[in-house]
Amino acid sequence: MIETERDALDLWRRSLTASVRSDAPDMTARQQAILMIVAMEPGPPTVRGLAETLDIAKPAVPRALDALSKIDFV
Repeated sequence: MIETERDALDLWRRSLTASVRSDAPDMTARQQAILMIVAMEPGPPTVRGLAETLDIAKPAVPRALDALSKIDFV
């Protein structure tokens, strides 16, 4: 259980370190953010909703989703 900001940062550090050490493809911060929103937010996501949540242009969302699809994450 995460109890403090330090615990959260340590979990993030360990996750990033494990990702870098693995043979898995690298994901951009945008791709990671979209993946987390899709995984954790209720309801089916929309391109418009993801773009608004992240304050990014709508065309950036399908590009990120395509990249995530190519590595079998969505």
